[in-house]
Amino acid sequence: MAVRSDGAGLRSPRETASRSGRTESVRAEPVRGESAADVAGVSPGARFAARPISSELAWVGVSGDVDLRNADDLRRFACHHFRRSPRLVLDLADVGFFGTAGLRVFEGLDEHALGSGARWVLVCDRPVARLLRIADPERHVRMHGSLEAAMSSLRRPTM
Repeated sequence: MAVRSDGAGLRSPRETASRSGRTESVRAEPVRGESAADVAGVSPGARFAARPISSELAWVGVSGDVDLRNADDLRRFACHHFRRSPRLVLDLADVGFFGTAGLRVFEGLDEHALGSGARWVLVCDRPVARLLRIADPERHVRMHGSLEAAMSSLRRPTM
């Protein structure tokens, strides 16, 4: 899986075609050539990556499209990494399409947060923000336009 380094020194997924053209199932072990701290997964139409930022904060990034084909895979992937850290940044800034099935990902993260006292925030661009303006008018999902803003919000105490 090809990765790019973003401005914050984190690694995030970049869409690339697989050699065989086939879709692989989501996996939670390190991809060859990456450190054990970097975990990647592939699901139809999307690529997932995760990396611990610190012992208290994890980052999960997604590229591609989130829809009915892969929303459950993403939910399992993100929740798996959220269980390992009390704070999570879900980075959907590289998502080109976000269907209503993707809302289940947020439900899964909310369920874990309510039961454990953990916190999560979202980094997103227009496709995700557009759907959330309609589906979440009370703004329960904490959206941020940048990774830096999202991480800063998790440093502040909750009210």
